[in-house]
Amino acid sequence: MPDNTTIVSMFFDLTSFPDANEKTRNIDFYLEHGKAVLELPYPLLFFCDETALPRIQAIRGTKYPTHYIVKNVREYDYFLKNWTKIHENRKKSVKYQNKQLKSTVSYYLLTMFKPLAIYLAKEANPFSSSHFLWIDLGCNYVCRNMREYVPKIVENPRPKVTAMYIRYRSKEELRDMREYMENGTMCGIAGGVFTVEKEYVDRFYNATCSIFDEMTEKGVGHFEEQVFTYAFDRYEELFTLYYGDYFSLFENYHISNKDINTIEKCFIQKCIEGGREDLAVNARRSIL
Repeated sequence: MPDNTTIVSMFFDLTSFPDANEKTRNIDFYLEHGKAVLELPYPLLFFCDETALPRIQAIRGTKYPTHYIVKNVREYDYFLKNWTKIHENRKKSVKYQNKQLKSTVSYYLLTMFKPLAIYLAKEANPFSSSHFLWIDLGCNYVCRNMREYVPKIVENPRPKVTAMYIRYRSKEELRDMREYMENGTMCGIAGGVFTVEKEYVDRFYNATCSIFDEMTEKGVGHFEEQVFTYAFDRYEELFTLYYGDYFSLFENYHISNKDINTIEKCFIQKCIEGGREDLAVNARRSIL
């Protein structure tokens, strides 16, 4: 069994959080679609609380290497520090006022747990891994062919922080963070699946934390994906890109063979319009 990559994932029951609403998905949804992740025959480091642990263990079993970090996410310092501030920010935002959105404050903070989880996985590193593969527990709801392509990622992870850039955002688009976050269509780098090489974990964590703090101070913040998009814009040297759409997060990790139309329209054309022909050329080469 390959031991150079640890899969990292989590589950925390958002229905128990104070800002849960009708769009908040319950544990049954995540376990139904997360079963495929929990059954992967590779080292897994999993974050959850004591309430969810028995149900996760019942699916995962003891056949494959597993390390649990059991702690309520609301007990982490970053959650305690930021929840009230972001809640107050959203009271002042037309985008969020009196709306039942999937992106509650708690959901946003949970998506931003991912860089911290990767950092904590690197610090613990129970399987002595060189790379860490983040997989959203419920991503099988959208992504195609996970079981077929995860082995290829685990056995041959790409360097640095390898993430899918779906819709390129130029420096001009990102220049005014408040304007972009309040009024723009914000899809950029996907956050459901990505790998981080051990030597890049600290820099990735520090970069995303600094951008998250900046967004919070400016009164904005939606998902981790906008933070990742700004991270590439400012720290491009940390990243290895691949291309596609949410459906192809696993399939296109090594070869861009699906969702080619999305790559052409949302990445290549947008790169050319934004003056980054070099990025467009790299994306075209990945297709060829």
